[in-house]
Amino acid sequence: MTDKEIIKSARKTLLASYEAIKKQSQNLPENFPEIARIISENKGKIVFCGVGKSGHICKKLSSTFSSIGSPSVFLHPTDANHGDLGLIRKKDLVLFISKSGNSKELKNIVLFTLREKIKTIAICSEKESFLAKNSTYPLITVNVKEACTIDLVPTTSTSVGLALGDALAIEVMKLNKISREIFGRNHPSGNIGAKFIKVEKLMRTKNDLPLVFESDNMKKAILEITIKGLGVAGVLNKKKDLVGIITDGDLRRNFSSILKNNAQQTMTKNPITIDEKTLAAEALSLMNGKGITSLFINKRHTQKPKGIIHIHDCIKGLKNAD
Repeated sequence: MTDKEIIKSARKTLLASYEAIKKQSQNLPENFPEIARIISENKGKIVFCGVGKSGHICKKLSSTFSSIGSPSVFLHPTDANHGDLGLIRKKDLVLFISKSGNSKELKNIVLFTLREKIKTIAICSEKESFLAKNSTYPLITVNVKEACTIDLVPTTSTSVGLALGDALAIEVMKLNKISREIFGRNHPSGNIGAKFIKVEKLMRTKNDLPLVFESDNMKKAILEITIKGLGVAGVLNKKKDLVGIITDGDLRRNFSSILKNNAQQTMTKNPITIDEKTLAAEALSLMNGKGITSLFINKRHTQKPKGIIHIHDCIKGLKNAD
């Protein structure tokens, strides 16, 4: 095959999966909403079970559902048939995936769920199959031709199964009102986890805070800016509320009279602040947008400074999390 022929063939394969998923989206089973609600209201865990390529889809979906707060596990049919059926409890929901719905490895597990009266969902393409007939909630997919020339290698069918499972996950997520914060708690690491790091984990506090009072002379303010090394000092009133900020820029603009003035006379009033629950990514975006390098962090619903974060703290923290 020439390079052009390979590219043409690859595009055809990708389009086959696209068309298969499109066909499924246009033919969603009528019981799809019911099944989404059943999963949403489930009091136990979701046990995914499948063999071969369907098993790999089960593993991915199990991970997805766990990440959105629906506890899930993958049970390999071979392990289940050799003692691990004890993993399934009365309140659990077992979700089978099989294109044909007749995988022999799943039959004993199905019989177990029937005997123990455990609710099951079966994602398969044959409504007359063993799985479809013996599951509590059969979810019948469209029957599609595989992308390979021999129509045997699981390609378009696995794309449909995965996409349908993802669609279920998103609807369950909406039904359970899963917020960014909840999702972040379940995903603390990696590129996604980095998006949920709060400034309270990266900020400088206590003795590292560059602070002076309104009545302090500028000699003290300059010393505070120099020692703390952030190019900025916060200015407090008598109540220890943050009322202003002095930056390197303020020092340059007031150079001629700098030593004659106090901190109140030199400061910029009403500085931009955030609270400790602000996401580091949002703080970084705010600093970039405003062209500033530091942000004071106040205690929630007060003007009391609790910390300070430099743009480099955000960049380093987000990089390390990733």
